[in-house]
Amino acid sequence: MMAIGDNGMIGRCGHRTWEARCGGALVTAALIAGLSGCAGGDAGEMASDHQRATASGSVTFKGQPIPAGTVVFTSIDTGIQSVCPIDEGTYESESGDGPIYGKNTINVIGLEAEGGKAQWSGVWKHDVQIDGETFEQNLEVKEDEVKPYKDIGQDEEAPLY
Repeated sequence: MMAIGDNGMIGRCGHRTWEARCGGALVTAALIAGLSGCAGGDAGEMASDHQRATASGSVTFKGQPIPAGTVVFTSIDTGIQSVCPIDEGTYESESGDGPIYGKNTINVIGLEAEGGKAQWSGVWKHDVQIDGETFEQNLEVKEDEVKPYKDIGQDEEAPLY
């Protein structure tokens, strides 16, 4: 089950906290990789080297607004991510921190409440093309589009992040 810890990081809930199981090393490595843009880009490439759109819209599951969670845009070309919090069924990127122009994969992590239980078990993703300064799209997560973790080669007991 996914949850957002006190530190804002996403992890799985269990008998021990995500932070206790994974430690700071994974978090530090992920932050360095994200800041350097090294996930698929040139070694010195930074997120600021790319044009970014402003992203916003609504996000629903089973026809109902998702109360909390995140919408994550990942540039297919560079691996650079933009994370938009979900607040009462809407998401919006911070100014200058939206998704990179070009092909992106959107992942939605829906929670029943901030820091609460995940609304589904699995991964929902959708590919989009971002060509302009503004990306406005309402996202509808359908149950039959959620892929179970085992179908994507992920152990349900291991953290995704």
